[in-house]
Amino acid sequence: MKQTRILPLLACTVAALWSNAADIPDRPEKLKYPALNYSPPDAKQFRVALKAGPVAYVVPDRELPLVHISILVRAGDYLDPTGKEGLADITGYLLARGGTKSKTAEDLEERLAFLAANLNSTSADTQGSVSLNLLSKDLDEGFAILREVLTAPRAGTLRHVDARAVGNAAWRLGAGRARKEDPVSPSAGVLLRSK
Repeated sequence: MKQTRILPLLACTVAALWSNAADIPDRPEKLKYPALNYSPPDAKQFRVALKAGPVAYVVPDRELPLVHISILVRAGDYLDPTGKEGLADITGYLLARGGTKSKTAEDLEERLAFLAANLNSTSADTQGSVSLNLLSKDLDEGFAILREVLTAPRAGTLRHVDARAVGNAAWRLGAGRARKEDPVSPSAGVLLRSK
Protein backbone atom coordinates (compact mmCIF):
# COMPACT_ATOMS: atom_id res chain seq x y z
CA MET A 1 0.00 0.00 0.00
CA LYS A 2 2.87 2.38 0.83
CA GLN A 3 4.53 1.58 -2.50
CA THR A 4 1.43 2.62 -4.42
CA ARG A 5 1.56 6.05 -2.75
CA ILE A 6 5.29 6.51 -3.30
CA LEU A 7 5.28 5.65 -7.02
CA PRO A 8 3.03 8.55 -8.13
CA LEU A 9 5.01 10.96 -5.93
CA LEU A 10 8.27 9.72 -7.42
CA ALA A 11 6.87 10.03 -10.95
CA CYS A 12 5.79 13.65 -10.30
CA THR A 13 9.23 14.52 -8.90
CA VAL A 14 11.05 13.02 -11.89
CA ALA A 15 8.72 14.84 -14.31
CA ALA A 16 9.32 18.18 -12.55
CA LEU A 17 13.08 17.69 -12.60
CA TRP A 18 13.00 16.63 -16.27
CA SER A 19 11.03 19.73 -17.29
CA ASN A 20 13.47 22.02 -15.41
CA ALA A 21 16.46 20.26 -16.99
CA ALA A 22 15.11 21.16 -20.45
CA ASP A 23 15.54 24.89 -19.56
CA ILE A 24 19.26 24.49 -18.82
CA PRO A 25 21.49 25.28 -21.85
CA ASP A 26 23.98 22.65 -22.97
CA ARG A 27 26.91 25.18 -22.98
CA PRO A 28 27.85 27.80 -20.34
CA GLU A 29 28.19 30.57 -22.95
CA LYS A 30 24.49 30.10 -23.78
CA LEU A 31 23.41 31.09 -20.27
CA LYS A 32 21.35 34.29 -20.20
CA TYR A 33 21.37 36.69 -17.28
CA PRO A 34 19.07 39.62 -16.58
CA ALA A 35 20.68 43.05 -16.93
CA LEU A 36 22.27 44.33 -13.75
CA ASN A 37 20.83 47.70 -12.82
CA TYR A 38 22.88 49.20 -10.00
CA SER A 39 23.34 52.83 -9.20
CA PRO A 40 25.70 53.51 -6.28
CA PRO A 41 24.42 55.76 -3.50
CA ASP A 42 25.49 59.39 -3.45
CA ALA A 43 28.24 59.68 -0.81
CA LYS A 44 27.31 63.33 -0.14
CA GLN A 45 24.07 62.35 1.55
CA PHE A 46 25.95 60.21 4.11
CA ARG A 47 28.85 62.62 4.76
CA VAL A 48 28.99 64.24 8.19
CA ALA A 49 31.71 66.68 9.27
CA LEU A 50 32.50 66.15 12.97
CA LYS A 51 33.16 69.06 15.36
CA ALA A 52 36.85 68.18 15.71
CA GLY A 53 37.36 68.20 11.94
CA PRO A 54 37.33 64.58 10.72
CA VAL A 55 34.73 63.45 8.23
CA ALA A 56 32.42 60.52 8.96
CA TYR A 57 30.14 58.63 6.62
CA VAL A 58 27.06 57.46 8.50
CA VAL A 59 25.02 54.85 6.63
CA PRO A 60 21.99 53.56 8.51
CA ASP A 61 20.94 49.94 8.02
CA ARG A 62 18.02 48.96 10.21
CA GLU A 63 17.87 45.36 9.01
CA LEU A 64 19.82 44.03 12.03
CA PRO A 65 20.44 45.59 15.48
CA LEU A 66 24.19 45.84 14.79
CA VAL A 67 26.63 48.73 14.53
CA HIS A 68 29.88 48.66 12.56
CA ILE A 69 32.36 51.47 13.11
CA SER A 70 35.48 51.69 10.99
CA ILE A 71 38.13 54.37 11.50
CA LEU A 72 40.85 54.86 8.88
CA VAL A 73 43.95 56.99 9.48
CA ARG A 74 46.95 58.02 7.42
CA ALA A 75 49.64 55.90 9.00
CA GLY A 76 51.56 52.78 8.18
CA ASP A 77 54.84 51.17 7.28
CA TYR A 78 56.05 54.17 5.30
CA LEU A 79 56.39 56.08 8.60
CA ASP A 80 58.58 53.42 10.29
CA PRO A 81 61.92 54.92 11.38
CA THR A 82 65.05 53.35 9.89
CA GLY A 83 66.10 50.40 12.01
CA LYS A 84 62.61 50.02 13.50
CA GLU A 85 60.87 48.40 10.56
CA GLY A 86 57.67 46.67 11.66
CA LEU A 87 56.86 49.27 14.34
CA ALA A 88 53.63 50.35 12.60
CA ASP A 89 52.61 46.70 12.15
CA ILE A 90 53.07 45.76 15.80
CA THR A 91 51.43 49.01 16.94
CA GLY A 92 48.45 48.38 14.68
CA TYR A 93 48.17 44.80 15.89
CA LEU A 94 48.43 45.64 19.59
CA LEU A 95 46.28 48.78 19.68
CA ALA A 96 43.06 46.78 20.06
CA ARG A 97 44.71 43.92 21.98
CA GLY A 98 47.03 45.59 24.46
CA GLY A 99 44.54 47.01 26.92
CA THR A 100 43.82 50.60 27.93
CA LYS A 101 44.68 52.91 30.78
CA SER A 102 41.82 51.49 32.89
CA LYS A 103 41.67 47.91 31.53
CA THR A 104 44.33 45.26 31.17
CA ALA A 105 44.42 43.33 27.90
CA GLU A 106 42.61 40.44 29.60
CA ASP A 107 39.93 42.73 31.09
CA LEU A 108 39.35 44.39 27.72
CA GLU A 109 39.10 41.05 25.95
CA GLU A 110 36.69 39.73 28.60
CA ARG A 111 34.45 42.82 28.41
CA LEU A 112 34.33 42.70 24.61
CA ALA A 113 33.43 39.01 24.76
CA PHE A 114 30.65 39.76 27.27
CA LEU A 115 29.26 42.39 24.88
CA ALA A 116 29.65 39.99 21.92
CA ALA A 117 31.69 42.77 20.33
CA ASN A 118 34.61 42.53 17.93
CA LEU A 119 37.37 45.14 18.19
CA ASN A 120 40.15 44.97 15.62
CA SER A 121 43.10 47.13 14.63
CA THR A 122 45.71 46.84 11.92
CA SER A 123 48.31 48.79 10.02
CA ALA A 124 49.26 48.44 6.36
CA ASP A 125 51.63 50.23 3.99
CA THR A 126 49.85 53.60 3.93
CA GLN A 127 46.85 53.22 6.22
CA GLY A 128 45.92 52.21 9.74
CA SER A 129 42.46 51.10 10.80
CA VAL A 130 40.45 50.35 13.90
CA SER A 131 37.02 48.74 13.68
CA LEU A 132 34.33 47.83 16.18
CA ASN A 133 31.27 45.63 15.64
CA LEU A 134 28.65 45.30 18.36
CA LEU A 135 24.95 45.23 19.15
CA SER A 136 23.26 48.61 18.87
CA LYS A 137 22.00 48.38 22.47
CA ASP A 138 25.65 48.46 23.63
CA LEU A 139 26.69 51.41 21.45
CA ASP A 140 27.41 53.85 24.31
CA GLU A 141 29.75 51.42 26.07
CA GLY A 142 31.30 50.46 22.74
CA PHE A 143 32.05 54.11 21.96
CA ALA A 144 33.61 54.52 25.42
CA ILE A 145 35.86 51.49 24.87
CA LEU A 146 36.81 52.63 21.37
CA ARG A 147 37.62 56.13 22.60
CA GLU A 148 39.83 54.76 25.38
CA VAL A 149 41.63 52.38 23.02
CA LEU A 150 42.42 55.31 20.71
CA THR A 151 43.24 57.98 23.29
CA ALA A 152 44.59 56.07 26.29
CA PRO A 153 46.28 52.83 25.27
CA ARG A 154 47.95 50.96 28.09
CA ALA A 155 51.48 52.16 28.74
CA GLY A 156 54.03 51.69 31.45
CA THR A 157 56.66 49.27 32.59
CA LEU A 158 56.74 45.78 31.18
CA ARG A 159 56.07 43.39 34.05
CA HIS A 160 55.09 40.23 32.21
CA VAL A 161 55.62 38.82 28.72
CA ASP A 162 53.17 36.34 27.29
CA ALA A 163 55.55 34.43 25.03
CA ARG A 164 52.74 32.77 23.11
CA ALA A 165 51.03 36.12 22.38
CA VAL A 166 54.33 37.68 21.29
CA GLY A 167 55.08 34.66 19.09
CA ASN A 168 51.61 34.76 17.53
CA ALA A 169 51.93 38.49 16.86
CA ALA A 170 55.36 37.98 15.28
CA TRP A 171 54.05 35.12 13.16
CA ARG A 172 51.00 37.14 11.99
CA LEU A 173 53.24 40.05 11.10
CA GLY A 174 55.50 37.84 9.00
CA ALA A 175 58.47 37.15 11.27
CA GLY A 176 61.62 36.10 9.50
CA ARG A 177 60.75 37.61 6.12
CA ALA A 178 62.98 40.05 4.30
CA ARG A 179 60.22 40.85 1.77
CA LYS A 180 56.44 40.42 1.88
CA GLU A 181 56.53 37.72 -0.78
CA ASP A 182 59.01 35.59 1.23
CA PRO A 183 57.59 32.67 3.26
CA VAL A 184 57.15 33.14 7.01
CA SER A 185 59.89 31.38 8.94
CA PRO A 186 58.58 29.28 11.85
CA SER A 187 62.02 29.42 13.45
CA ALA A 188 62.15 33.25 13.64
CA GLY A 189 62.62 34.68 17.10
CA VAL A 190 61.81 37.93 18.83
CA LEU A 191 64.53 39.87 20.59
CA LEU A 192 63.42 42.04 23.52
CA ARG A 193 65.85 44.64 24.82
CA SER A 194 65.59 46.45 28.12
CA LYS A 195 66.94 49.91 28.86
